Amino acid sequence: MHDMTFAVGTVETASPETVEKRTDELLATMKQLSQSRGYTSFLFMIVDIINMNCHLLIHGCADAVADAFNVPLEKGGHSIMVEGMVSRKKQMVPQLPHIQHLITNRAGVR
Repeated sequence: MHDMTFAVGTVETASPETVEKRTDELLATMKQLSQSRGYTSFLFMIVDIINMNCHLLIHGCADAVADAFNVPLEKGGHSIMVEGMVSRKKQMVPQLPHIQHLITNRAGVR
């Protein structure tokens, strides 16, 4: 199987709009780190602890990530909104094998 490396970051906040104002900067940093460290995909969770949802920023394989969570990509193609997802360990990390499977199938990697 093709080796893939994922990076997952999280910020939990009562005011996600404060973090979301920095989306362009965050995506640029995610891109830079992905290139320098060889990440297949970098996922950054902006968790709204009041409304119990997650705005997930994605660098790399965004279509596969959106499909894994069964939600559409937002305008710009670099993020999704996942209702009810608040835990990196319990909800995000368990999806990584499924995301890897989707990426592998799309790339035709065996």
